[in-house]
Amino acid sequence: MISVNIAPNRVHMLAMLPLRARGLLSGLALLLLCAPAVRGDVIVLDDGRRIEGIIQIQNAKIVRIKTRYGELEFPRADVVTIEKGKTSDQEYAERAAVAKTAEDFYELGLWAKQKKLTSKAKKSMRRVLKLDPMHVGANQFLGRVLYKGDWMTPEERDLRMREDHAAEMLEKGLVRYRERWVTPLEKEKLEAGLVLFARQREAAGRRVVVDLAIHQPFLCCCFWIFFQVSRRVTVRLKTRAPGAESGSTQK
Repeated sequence: MISVNIAPNRVHMLAMLPLRARGLLSGLALLLLCAPAVRGDVIVLDDGRRIEGIIQIQNAKIVRIKTRYGELEFPRADVVTIEKGKTSDQEYAERAAVAKTAEDFYELGLWAKQKKLTSKAKKSMRRVLKLDPMHVGANQFLGRVLYKGDWMTPEERDLRMREDHAAEMLEKGLVRYRERWVTPLEKEKLEAGLVLFARQREAAGRRVVVDLAIHQPFLCCCFWIFFQVSRRVTVRLKTRAPGAESGSTQK
């Protein structure tokens, strides 16, 4: 028989659930309680299950063990063996007490990550950066990035990149206009409402050509043929002109 400590206000809620739902919840709870997330004392039951946690009560009648998800109580007759050990939290505390160097805390952080102690792993990596701010592994573990020789968060990197870009544009003599960089003359014209610049006309022309090629391919082909023919006629006229002039001179 297994006894699980449940708060009184939860008992009424469980009783209102359908029988099948209660069975599923009970099975899920048992799986979570039996999960090997906590290394510590281990109870081996007569059906082969292993329950890990910290033993609270052990006598001739019952064995009560506290897991990360709650307490379980078993009849002593159902318990085959009891293995004494340390929890991951206890082992972390012991390892942290002897760690001294940045590399010691880095190895401790990797060990904590392996044991699913996420908060303690981050705590160890932050301790690494206090001892060695340029430690590559700890910076990468905490999601930091390297920019121009300095480690920082991605948000700090993006801010630095924007500031550096602004400084570069100012060195080139450009000024800020809304969301882009322009020359002082362009800014004056833009503020005055004059937007007919050569760059804009060229961009508009390219867009017209692209739209024409996509939506009116036949017409675009005709224009291309007309352009090629005109160019060849112009070239021939230029090459024949000197000969005609020389012939008229000889006469």
